[in-house]
Amino acid sequence: LNEHGFSYITFKGIALTSCVFDSDYYMRAFNDLDLIARPDACDEMYEFLQGEGYSIWMNRDKYDVELFKKLIHHYPALSKDGEKTYHAVEVHHRITHQYCSYEFDIEAMIERAQNVEIKGVSVPVPSTEDHLILLCYNLYKSEAQAPCYSIKSLYDILAFVGKMNIDWNKVI
Repeated sequence: LNEHGFSYITFKGIALTSCVFDSDYYMRAFNDLDLIARPDACDEMYEFLQGEGYSIWMNRDKYDVELFKKLIHHYPALSKDGEKTYHAVEVHHRITHQYCSYEFDIEAMIERAQNVEIKGVSVPVPSTEDHLILLCYNLYKSEAQAPCYSIKSLYDILAFVGKMNIDWNKVI
């Protein structure tokens, strides 16, 4: 994606592992790669990934992508050649659901992004303060949708706050 000029950030999962757990991938389980793209480039990024051999995860070709995008905050998950694995790529066109009264400024978050090295590749991740806010929102969303994921989300926040140097004035 970097080589093709896409502006995006990756968050949660692998980004959190790289920032907080010193790339110890056994400390934080994840099964997808969450990408937030500039809203005006999401369709292009999604189509690019499909051109690179990614298809709708677990071959769920029944999805109406346009309807999915209206209802959900990301496109249907993709995996390499539609593999039936638990490793998928989610391209987020927004962070909140459509009925949420608050929306994050994705453009500003991408502008504030910092790069981290993940397995030899420079990958943009949210600024420390943006990442914390995203993790807090994810906890809120997890509690509302699937309380069983709340423990993992809470642990993410606790580990993040314990490891990162946070400018609390930027968070507030």
